[in-house]
Amino acid sequence: MITACAENRDIQTDPGNSTALVVYHPPTATDNSGEVTVTCDPPSSSEFLIGRTNVTCIAQDISGNNVTCEFHVDVKGMLVKLFSF
Repeated sequence: MITACAENRDIQTDPGNSTALVVYHPPTATDNSGEVTVTCDPPSSSEFLIGRTNVTCIAQDISGNNVTCEFHVDVKGMLVKLFSF
């Protein structure tokens, strides 16, 4: 059972960049076997492109049972102000 899936979030790029480093806490999961592996795609600490990226996290126990949670990250580009002289 996944007990805490990350929430949807909005991230701003640094000026002039087309990606943003996104760090999130992977979900926590429990199982009566006591052994659960959680993987997320794309993983935390990845560069996300401008736009919406769906993140899927899967918790799997030693019997191969899966539970999934999903959230999305919206990366917005920051405009660079150009000055003319």
